[in-house]
Amino acid sequence: MDDFATGYLAGQDGGNNNGGNGNENLKPNPVTPQEPDKKGDPTEAELTTIEASKDKVPSTNASGKKVIFNQQDLERIAAMLEVPGLYKFSYENKDGVSAEMATHVAVWMAAREDIKGTSFPSGTVVLDLFKYYGQTVVNFKSNCNAAAKKENIYDIISYSNKDSVFTITKGEAKQQSVKINRVESLGNNNYYKVTGSVSGEKSCKKVVAVVQKNRLDTELGFSIKALKWS
Repeated sequence: MDDFATGYLAGQDGGNNNGGNGNENLKPNPVTPQEPDKKGDPTEAELTTIEASKDKVPSTNASGKKVIFNQQDLERIAAMLEVPGLYKFSYENKDGVSAEMATHVAVWMAAREDIKGTSFPSGTVVLDLFKYYGQTVVNFKSNCNAAAKKENIYDIISYSNKDSVFTITKGEAKQQSVKINRVESLGNNNYYKVTGSVSGEKSCKKVVAVVQKNRLDTELGFSIKALKWS
């Protein structure tokens, strides 16, 4: 298992890469504009209310009271669901995060940080995945290369065990667009269910996600805890 504590400390050394050449292609995808809401974000300032050991992430089948998110949060969540290739993966939190899905997220998170160059310390990438999912992606470093080959993006992301460095050469082209239509509160621990319509990808028209307020990255805003595409 990737050590989150080690990853966190490694990610604090400035997030600098070991490469020196700039890369114009490593840019995040544009955000799909969302319809503005009349009211603000109803989430609590206290980001967690339950001890992690006692916490249980709701499933995508859960339902709750409809709430209104502000436009900024709608756009943040939509952008996270627009990670290229993400539409191929549905998962419940109890199942864990697959390395195949995580390769696409790692590329998107690197582009979001706008770091020049193509080499990233492993701790930075591991921490980025922890921020996005709110949990460790088990054995991501050892599984990354096989997963990237399976996803046909080995030319975009790979890992060198010798140097403990990820090479991320460019961002992926945008595929699916997401518009959030409904947000429901799922009770304790700032869990929310978001339902959105999907365009640009023939294999799915709808996405349901369980999200949680993000303690580690307030600019990201949320972690994606479960997904269902249909």
